[in-house]
Amino acid sequence: MQLCVDTRLPKQFGGVEGESIYIDSEGSFSPERCADMAQALLAHLKGSVQRSNGTKKLPDGFSVDTIMDSIHVFRVYDETSQSATIQSIPDFIKKMELSGRLVKLVIIDSIAFHYRCSSSDYKSRTKSLARTAAFLADIASQNIAVVVVNQMTTQISGTNSSSETRSSTDFSTSLIPALGESWAHAVTTRLLLSADISNGGVLTRADRHQRRICTLVKSPHKPSGTASFIITEYGIRGGIDN
Repeated sequence: MQLCVDTRLPKQFGGVEGESIYIDSEGSFSPERCADMAQALLAHLKGSVQRSNGTKKLPDGFSVDTIMDSIHVFRVYDETSQSATIQSIPDFIKKMELSGRLVKLVIIDSIAFHYRCSSSDYKSRTKSLARTAAFLADIASQNIAVVVVNQMTTQISGTNSSSETRSSTDFSTSLIPALGESWAHAVTTRLLLSADISNGGVLTRADRHQRRICTLVKSPHKPSGTASFIITEYGIRGGIDN
């Protein structure tokens, strides 16, 4: 949602002044939360205008309503409707262009949800994901940012050990991307978002200002690295190192 709001940032403030498509597979899009972020952006820009001594000016009609109107949400309830909606993106983009509204961002949140609930076999799912990845890459080649959210799942591995008196299995767990290595290799850039629990303890919903970590796992242009951030009532903000 933060990306959708920021996509509307005017060009004179360093933004692309575009519109966004949000494909919601989990029902997690919150208009109220998004409006709070839009209000925070508007307040920030008004402050920037005041500090600029007249060198900057907000576009006429720029408001929370116009920011919200630039975010096009499509709710999908199963794998079939998700695939059909993704396939319809180019036509929707062209329709918006004809009315002078340029789409600059496509978000799918999340790509994994319906595939994990699907009854299709592994081979069919892999082919479907490969087609989807190629299709989205073609959209991205048109100077449109495409952000696809995956999920994490727990992988359990075990080793057998035995002695003269007993035998047992030692288990270990690790978090891995839900769609497997084939999808991981299909994307251009991978970011891993995680809770910062370096000080011990487990992150809960009550820890709304707990620092999070964004890790650049894969990029064709940048070296791997990390950055911290926090989630506030105004949206995502840079984390403060202790």
